[in-house]
Amino acid sequence: MDRLDLANYINDIAKPVRYLMSIVPEDKLDWRPAETMMPLGKLLAHLALGAEVIGFTATENWPEKFCEQEYASMPPRPAIERFDRNIEKSIQAVKNLCERDYFTGTMKMPWGEEGKKNLMLMLMCDHIIHHKMQLFIYLKMLGFDLNSWHLYFGEDKKIE
Repeated sequence: MDRLDLANYINDIAKPVRYLMSIVPEDKLDWRPAETMMPLGKLLAHLALGAEVIGFTATENWPEKFCEQEYASMPPRPAIERFDRNIEKSIQAVKNLCERDYFTGTMKMPWGEEGKKNLMLMLMCDHIIHHKMQLFIYLKMLGFDLNSWHLYFGEDKKIE
């Protein structure tokens, strides 16, 4: 997968995340399936801010003390707006990479992991995908009638 393919992939994974975020009830932001798990509002914030991590990885321009940052719960609309801005910035950062640096460059993440830049970028996409699945399961547990179409494509369409 080259950098332009990855940019398109980021756009594709954003669509179902955006849809799932849009159906979160505002009165359930403190809900979580267990005491040790992230509340729904914090999960929305984590997705919104996590979208920016792809761009930080592409540019290797991380905020100071990134790993120590705390974030507050976010309602759906502001979370989606932030997610969209961050996805767009991340897509542009990936597109702006030179192909050689993308394939052969190495980097160190703020938490210490080192590896090839393209692999680190794909892992950050995986991070968004894993939390998308977490959101999907939370919504299912709250009684939403969702199926794999919603999970992968983000549209309100039944699988027949």
